[in-house]
Formats: sequence, C-alpha cells, structure tokens
Amino acid sequence: MKDWVSVAAATAGLVMVLTGCGPQSEAHDLTRKDIVGVWSLQADRSDATISMNEDGTFVARSWPENLLCQETGALKVDDLEWENLSTIHGTWQSGEDFPYLLFLTSDEESCGNASWIFKVWEFGENDFRFQVFLDGVRDPEAAGDDQSVWISKVPAD
Repeated sequence: MKDWVSVAAATAGLVMVLTGCGPQSEAHDLTRKDIVGVWSLQADRSDATISMNEDGTFVARSWPENLLCQETGALKVDDLEWENLSTIHGTWQSGEDFPYLLFLTSDEESCGNASWIFKVWEFGENDFRFQVFLDGVRDPEAAGDDQSVWISKVPAD
C-alpha cells in the first residue's frame, strides 16, 4: 500500500510539472526582448500598466500613488487608492549577472526619485511576472496574498 501511495504522489507531481501547475521559477534566461512591452498590475479595479520601452525608459500609467510612491504606502491590497492615480516616468535595466533582476528608477519627484529592484519569475513559456510587496512586509516568504500584487507581461499580439 505504501508503494502505491508513493507512486501516486510522484505521478501527481510529474503531472503538475508537465502541465505548468507547479511553482514558478526565476526567469534566468530573461532577455531585453522579454522585458520590452506592456506589463499589467493584477489587482481588482486596476487599469495600471507599465510600458517598458526599448530605450530603457518606462511609463507607469494609472498607478496608485500609495503603491511604492508614498512614505507610508498601502499595507494591504484593499488599501490601494484607485482614486489617486499617477503617471510615473523613469528608467529600467536588467541585471548583468542576474538577468531575472529588474531595476526601476523613477524620474518623478512625487515618487521621491525612488529605485526598486524586482525579481522576475517565469510561470510558463513567455509568462513573466514580478511581485510588488506592500508596505510593512519585512519577510517576503511570510507575506500573505493580500500584502502583494503581481505585475504580468501582457503577451504581444
């Protein structure tokens, strides 16, 4: 009986891996081409996007001001202020030794000319996402689903 349970568990794990239902992995083979394009913030009521341009600039549109741009930001997804939106301009670059790291630097004084580093994950073929942790998160491993938002690459037509 124990052997049958082990075989069933191994088979279920293999099915998850083969169907893409398993955990994501760091996007070690991320290229500039993968980054350039439109990225969409995945949250209720969100129309927020980030356009990553070939020239290394970005424009974030319909961006909640209390997401990364205020000294005291949203603590939970429900705290994001969708009525206080901004457009943020800045520059981006990927890591040389760690291509899955994405560096964004704001050119906006309203955002404190801040810089952020994100880890880009690959959930499947051409399914790239990065996670933004909200204020108060000190341990990303322990953060709840309501303490972060995902930003996903919009597939090109």
